[in-house]
Amino acid sequence: SEVFYFNNQPYSQAGTFYATVSYGSCDSSYTLNITSSPDVEPAVSITSASSMPVCAGSQVTFQSTVQNGGTNPVYAWKKDFTVTVATTPTYTANANTINGSQISLTITSNHPCASTLFAGSNTIDVTTTPAPVATVTQSNNQISCPSTAGAQYQWLDCNNGFSPISGANQKVYTATANGSYAVIVLQGSCYDTSGCHSVTNVGLNNAAGGSPIRVYPTASSSFIHIAFT
Repeated sequence: SEVFYFNNQPYSQAGTFYATVSYGSCDSSYTLNITSSPDVEPAVSITSASSMPVCAGSQVTFQSTVQNGGTNPVYAWKKDFTVTVATTPTYTANANTINGSQISLTITSNHPCASTLFAGSNTIDVTTTPAPVATVTQSNNQISCPSTAGAQYQWLDCNNGFSPISGANQKVYTATANGSYAVIVLQGSCYDTSGCHSVTNVGLNNAAGGSPIRVYPTASSSFIHIAFT
């Protein structure tokens, strides 16, 4: 406990104390008010913004809740209890860099009534699940990606803000118009988006099923005939 000196007397208990000090023929009265607060114990807990397992390659954010840490507690995020990886209230990392590790947090409190300076958190075991890989091959106006067990597909129009193409949810997409297209492959809660692929060969031949075109007569006249043969 702290000791306060008032009129050369020590005081260590809460209360109100009075003293009269004389200076020659003059007396002055003084009052000392001592208030006390109970000791508090610092504590900290952590949570993950994503439930485990997380998708491989994704960003994982850990958050802290501190009690009795004072106005400026010191943070030390730990990987496997030894390696300090961050000194901020939250910690974000790529799942691949911490897969298989245990994440915890130690704080140093600056609360004036802290019964101890240090507090340690719970631990979170980091595990990952493989994410699908969206690779695309192209043959003329047909674009496709390999089969992935249990996967769902959604083709996107890159030239229209990556908007989903209605009904284009198979692993193969045949473009009906020139443009740029990509695919999202979703497997469980994990997904990957391919790059955009340009299709430039959609035209009359595609619309006619590849049939040759014959234009007649060749001499200039009021009308010409176009025929697919």
